[in-house]
Order: sequence, then C-alpha cells, then structure tokens
Amino acid sequence: MSKSAPGTVPVTFKRDSGLMGGACSQRLYVNGSPIADLRAGQFVVIYLQPGQHIVGARPNGVCGGGDAEAEITVREGQARSYRISSDQGGSLKIQPTAF
Repeated sequence: MSKSAPGTVPVTFKRDSGLMGGACSQRLYVNGSPIADLRAGQFVVIYLQPGQHIVGARPNGVCGGGDAEAEITVREGQARSYRISSDQGGSLKIQPTAF
C-alpha cells in the first residue's frame, strides 16, 4: 500500500494541524489494517487498487473521542485526498478535501 504499483491509485490522508487532539497520534486503518500513526499536520500517501475501501481512524494514546470510519471509492487515474479532523469533543471525521 505504501509503494506505487501498476494499477494502483495514490490516496492522501492529511491530519489537521492545531491543538484539537494534538496530544495523541491518530492511527489510520485501511480495510482493517493499520497503516500509519499521524500527528497533527502530518500526512501519508498510500496506493490502493481501484474499488471500494473502508478507512478508519482512532486516537492512539490517552486521548478521548471515538473512532471514525468512511467508505471510499478509488477510481483508476483519479488521485484523491482525505482529511482527518477532530471536533471540540474529540470526535473524529474522515472527509474528502481539496487541500
């Protein structure tokens, strides 16, 4: 997933910068497998096969809040970016982003 291979599509996951949830990393999962631990402001690019995937994030450490999951569709030749953010209550969200 972390290296380009024929037929794969780059998908970027960016964690918001700032203080919300900044004391802990957030672990990113794709199809149930842990991929990366992201601290505030960090990002990771992974390469996925076209099709449906379930992505998730959860606080890693003593931070509260709950898990977030989203189903994403990866299409051949269409790189995508997603944002992992947390609100004031510590709840996580995974959503498409243009940035």
